[in-house]
Amino acid sequence: MEQKPGIYLISSQFFQFWKLRPLLRFIAPRSFYRANSSVVAFYPKDYYFIADEFRTNIARWLDSTSQNGSPPKLALGSDDKFISFVARDSLRVFPWSLAARFQDTYFAFSPWMSDAIGRLPLVRQTRTTRVALTFMGDFAKPEKIVSYENGDIIRLGALVSRWKFPELKAYWQAILNWSSCKDD
Repeated sequence: MEQKPGIYLISSQFFQFWKLRPLLRFIAPRSFYRANSSVVAFYPKDYYFIADEFRTNIARWLDSTSQNGSPPKLALGSDDKFISFVARDSLRVFPWSLAARFQDTYFAFSPWMSDAIGRLPLVRQTRTTRVALTFMGDFAKPEKIVSYENGDIIRLGALVSRWKFPELKAYWQAILNWSSCKDD
């Protein structure tokens, strides 16, 4: 962040359109790259304006019949989209080797493709050194993850993965065990 200042979020799209920001701003000024806010890094002193912008204008944006000066409706759909829109000029994404969504790095269009990608040396290394991995969606609820057995096929829309991640299962099992002990 010192070398490349900005607000960092997790990539949510395969194609990294945020790198084309100057061109997109010229062609479509209200366009923006939608990133994922499951993991965010920034210097608060540089981005206080995001919350200020929201608090100051949200009522007007939601009630207004005119969209003059308002973000596109899409930008009001979630915190990810709002942050991505308001900070679009300095938005950056974490490298996949540092932070990623589970479905982006463990799923493919077929089980054999998922297996083949998982065997690549760079992918294996990245999976062991990654700092943050987010889980979202029904397939990734802790109760479901601990029920998966090695070899189970997991589906997420058109993407699939063959479950062979005992370390992730053990991690979520430990959290569920701790949570149930705490409730007792």
